[in-house]
Amino acid sequence: MTESSHDNEEARRRVRRVFGFLRAFSERRVPTARTLGEVTRKLRLSDLPAHPAVKLGTVSLRGATNPGTRAVVEEDDDARTAEPLLRVRRPTLSKAPPPPESLHDWIQKGWERPDGKIAVWSVRNRRTRGGKLIAERFADEPTRARALAGWTRLWKAWAESERPAREAMRIFEALYTLHGDIGREGERIELLLGDGRLKFKGPEGPIDHPVLLQRVDLVFDPDVPEFRVVDSDRAPELNGPLLLAGGTLSGEKLNELRTDLETGGFHPLAGEETSTFLRRVVSRLGPAGVVKETLDEAAGHDGPVIVRDPCLLARDRAAGFAAAFDRVLEHLGGDDPLPAGLSRIVGVEPAARAVAADPDVLLSKPANAEQIEIVRALAQHQAVLVQGPPGTGKSHTIANLVGHLVAQGKR
Repeated sequence: MTESSHDNEEARRRVRRVFGFLRAFSERRVPTARTLGEVTRKLRLSDLPAHPAVKLGTVSLRGATNPGTRAVVEEDDDARTAEPLLRVRRPTLSKAPPPPESLHDWIQKGWERPDGKIAVWSVRNRRTRGGKLIAERFADEPTRARALAGWTRLWKAWAESERPAREAMRIFEALYTLHGDIGREGERIELLLGDGRLKFKGPEGPIDHPVLLQRVDLVFDPDVPEFRVVDSDRAPELNGPLLLAGGTLSGEKLNELRTDLETGGFHPLAGEETSTFLRRVVSRLGPAGVVKETLDEAAGHDGPVIVRDPCLLARDRAAGFAAAFDRVLEHLGGDDPLPAGLSRIVGVEPAARAVAADPDVLLSKPANAEQIEIVRALAQHQAVLVQGPPGTGKSHTIANLVGHLVAQGKR
């Protein structure tokens, strides 16, 4: 990497931190969900069924050549294979095995569902050929009991395999609805993968919400069909308003944690590396702060506790200034050149651009490439609008333009 490109990356990093701070500052006045109960659209990954249609990936941070580099791997896949964080295909559902004909009049409703049960009437009224009603008991015919036992074994085997399939279909349908909502209201809804579920009784009430958040995208492939949850091009973030709500964390310490997160790139689905970072976070919230692996382990703990409980959740995008800063951060994640004015604001002087010789451009003062472009634009248009904050050289540019026009005999 050349010195110029290193300076550009450093300037971009500093500018991202500035706008990240501005975004977080503007969000302080935006209502923040304090508990998962306030989030209407969420999916705990621990509730995913064990079914081939659902595959959850893991993120490995070890062996990364650059801090924060992540590789998504599945349990049985090679580490070099790029896989989505979550894959949900539409499962194939099956119907329950029908009962034997001899049991049709005895089976009660509910056996059609895998979460139902098998029940028979012990007594039923049967009409004889003469039209008389008589009470008939199920046990009166031994073959019915044997038929029920054989069919029950088939039904239980079907129900055991069908329950996770039905649960996978429920998740597929929920993602289908969410994907439609995002398509219609993409400017208002964003999808996050969260972990580090903070459980704490703050001064303003209980807190029960993830503090480590990663922006993700929901991709639908209609040819399979399947949904894939993949990382977006945004870095992970800390839920600053929630951490400050406890009243024990200062803004300075929060900025230190954000710097650690930016350097390490800790992901909600990563392993011990993320747990270590979350221990650092919770230790800032109180002397008894700990990290637990399950909610059961966290039950009864007096101090702040963070639980490794990843979940997928949708939230409303920030409005007003926060939304504007958010769009700036998204733009900074691209490859577009960083404006020279922003580089200077964060203390990095941009590298000088070579100015090509042009015999038709006659400037009396030192010039840069931007001023040459302004002269050329003025030759093609009747007017050119130049904008820039104070100290960026607008007056110098005007003086150069005056010299150029006078040299050409113009006023």
